[in-house]
Amino acid sequence: MSRFFDRRIAAGCCLCLLLMLPGIARAEVLKVTMSQAVANYQDRTVQRILRALDNSGFEIEVQVLPGNRALSMAASGEFAMDIYRQPQAIAHFPDLIALEPRVDAVTFGMITSKQAPEKCDSDEAQFGKMSVVGRLGIKLYEDYYYPMFAETVTLDNFDQAFRVLAAQRVDVGFLTRDAFDRIEAPLREQLLFCDTHEKNFPIHSYIHRNYLWAKDRIEAAYRKEFGD
Repeated sequence: MSRFFDRRIAAGCCLCLLLMLPGIARAEVLKVTMSQAVANYQDRTVQRILRALDNSGFEIEVQVLPGNRALSMAASGEFAMDIYRQPQAIAHFPDLIALEPRVDAVTFGMITSKQAPEKCDSDEAQFGKMSVVGRLGIKLYEDYYYPMFAETVTLDNFDQAFRVLAAQRVDVGFLTRDAFDRIEAPLREQLLFCDTHEKNFPIHSYIHRNYLWAKDRIEAAYRKEFGD
C-alpha cells in the first residue's frame, strides 16, 4: 500500500513541477528596451529604473534602440517593457500598460537663438506662423509640439538641431533644462533657454499586456525605489 501511495505522491510532484514550469521559465528573463535619446540624456533615472528591475528578482536584458523602433517592438510584445515613456507616446498602443508609480517627471522649456530673444515671448497663437525643430525618434515632438507649428524640422540628433537653432534657420525648439546644460559650451552659449512655455510631463515604464504576470513584482520594486 505504501508503495502505491509513494508512486501517487511522486506522480503528483511531477505533475506540480510540470504545471509550474511555464511560470518558472517565463520569470527567468525580461527583455526591456529604451530609446537611444533616453539612454543618452536620462542616464541617472535609467540607473534607478534598472536597479529597481534588478531588485524585482527578474533577470533583465536591456536593449537600446532608436526611439520609434523601441516603441513599436515593445508595442508588439517583442519586449516586455519600454522603461521610459510619456503618456502621449503611448496613446495609440493599447497593449502597453503604465506601471505605477511614475519613474520621472520632466519639464520641457523653449529654446531659441540668443540673437532672437524676442521669440521667448511668443504665445501659442503665434506658433502657427513659426517653425520648430525636433529630434528623430522622440515622439513627444511629433505628438505634442509639432501640431502647434506651421513648419517642423526633424533631425537625426540634438547637435544638428542646436546648430540650426543657433543659425536661426528655425525659430524654436524644446528641451529639458538638464539636457540644455549638457550642450557643449561653445554651442550652448549661442542659445537661450526661455523661461516661458514650460510644460511638465509624467514619465512611466510601460509593460506589454502579455507580461502582466510580472507587473505586481515590478511595481513593488518601483515603490521601494521611487516611492508611492
